Amino acid sequence: MKIPSERSWHQKAAGWLGLTLSMLVLVTAGLWGWRLIERTLSPVPTLTQATVERKPLRHQVPVYGVLKPASVHHLTSTTEGRIEQILAKPGSNLNPGQPVLLLANPKLEREHQRAALALEEQQALLHQLELQQQAAAQQLVSDIRVQQAALKLQQHEHQARVTLANQGNLSSLELHRSLLALEKEQIQLQVLQQTQSVASLTNQAELTVARLRVEQAREQYAQLTQDIEGLVIRAGEGGTLNSLNDDLQAGNWIQSGINVGVMADNRQLYARLQVSASYAADLAMGQQVWLNIKGQWITANVSRISPKVEENRIELDAQLAVTLPAHARANLEINGTLILASLGEGLMIPKPANVRPDDTEVALFARSPESEQFTPVKARILHHADTWIQVESDQLKVNDKVLLDVPESMRHRAAIFLGEIRV
Repeated sequence: MKIPSERSWHQKAAGWLGLTLSMLVLVTAGLWGWRLIERTLSPVPTLTQATVERKPLRHQVPVYGVLKPASVHHLTSTTEGRIEQILAKPGSNLNPGQPVLLLANPKLEREHQRAALALEEQQALLHQLELQQQAAAQQLVSDIRVQQAALKLQQHEHQARVTLANQGNLSSLELHRSLLALEKEQIQLQVLQQTQSVASLTNQAELTVARLRVEQAREQYAQLTQDIEGLVIRAGEGGTLNSLNDDLQAGNWIQSGINVGVMADNRQLYARLQVSASYAADLAMGQQVWLNIKGQWITANVSRISPKVEENRIELDAQLAVTLPAHARANLEINGTLILASLGEGLMIPKPANVRPDDTEVALFARSPESEQFTPVKARILHHADTWIQVESDQLKVNDKVLLDVPESMRHRAAIFLGEIRV
C-alpha cells in the first residue's frame, strides 16, 4: 500500500485561497439574493406628483349653504272647512295657482246652491216684470193712438157743425153738444197721456226694486262662490312651498284666517352661506363667490357678513349677479368658492402637506418632463393660498414635475428615480 506524501506549503496555500474565494462568492451571492428578495417583497412607495403651472393665485375658501327667498307670502285660509287632501309638500316647486290644500264644507255648499236658486228666481221675476211692463206700455201707446184718431175725427165733425151753424142750418144747442164732445175726447187723450207718464215713473221704480233684489242675490251668490273657491287653497303666484302648518292633517277642521303655509318667490333668491371662522379677518363686502347650483356655476357678491360666530362658522349673504338657472329654488342646498384675494400670475404648485402658513421656503424634488429622475430643488414661497402656493426658483419652470409628499427616509437623497416609485 502506497502512503501519500505530505503536500507542500504552496499546495496548502492554494487550497486555502480557493476555499476563501468560494466562501466570498457564496456570501456575496447570498447578500445579492437577499437584497433582491427584500426589494421584491418591499412595497414600492406611491408619491403624489404635480405639475408646475403659471396662473394667477386666488386665495379662495370653500363655502356651503342654501338659496333663500328675498320675499315670502303666507298661504291663508279664507274659508273654514275640513281638510280632505294635502296636495303639496314642503320643498315642492309650484306653478301659479296650483292647489295646495283641498277643504270640504257641506253646509257652505248647500248655502251656495240655495243662493244660486235665489239668484235665478230674482232674475226670473225681473224678467217677468219687464215683460209685463212692456205689454202694458204697448197697450197704453195703442190706446193713445186710438184716442188721438178719435179726437181728430171729432175735431173735423165739430168744424163741419160750426160751418152749418154759421149758415143757419144747425142750432146753437147742437153746436154746443159738438163742442162738449170735442172737449171730452181731448180730456180722454190727456188722461191717457198722464197715465203713460205715471206708468213710466212707476215702472222705473218697480224695475229699480227688482234689479236691487237681483243684485243682492248676485252679491250673496258671488260671496258664497268666493267662499267655495276658498275651499281650494292655492299657491298664488307660485314658487317653492317653504313650509306647512304642523297641525295640518286630513280630517282636521281649520278656521278662516289661519296661516297654513309659506310660499317663497323663486324669482328673487339670494345665497345664505357658511364659511370657517378662521377666515374672519379676510372677509369683506363685495367679495366674489362662485356658486355651484346643481352643476351650473354662477357668480355672486357678498352683501352681508354676520358679526356672530356660531360653531366656528360665520354666516354670509351673497346677492346673485346673473340670471338664475331654471332649476334654482328656495332652500336648495348649494356649495361654492369664496374668493378672498386675487394676485398676479406666477409659478404655482399645490401646497405640500408639510408646508406651514408661515413658511417662506419649500424643499422639493423636481424633474423636467424629459427626465427620469427627481433632484432636490429649493423654492421661495411668495404667497400662500388655501390649497396652492406661489413660488419663485431659478430651478423650476412651467410643466416641470414635483413630488409633494416625499417620505422622511427619502428627503436626503441626491435623486429619486421614476423606476423606484409610483406616481
